Amino acid sequence: MADRSLTYFLFFLIIYFGYALYEQDQEAERLFKIAKDQQETIIEQNEAIQAQKFYIKLLESRAAEDYYNERSPIYNKPL
Repeated sequence: MADRSLTYFLFFLIIYFGYALYEQDQEAERLFKIAKDQQETIIEQNEAIQAQKFYIKLLESRAAEDYYNERSPIYNKPL
């Protein structure tokens, strides 16, 4: 009888640890997917930032051209 109880107990432990490993694997996959999505988002945001920097420089250069262009309404005559 004691051998049978020990066998059932060991079987239960194997099932329990197997399920715990399965749950940990599922959690690791979920976290990996989140990290991968975040990496893609970071790359996208960096590209957007670079495009915005380029656009700002373009606007600044056009504003500077307008500032020194006599036909521009914002022309400022040098002293």
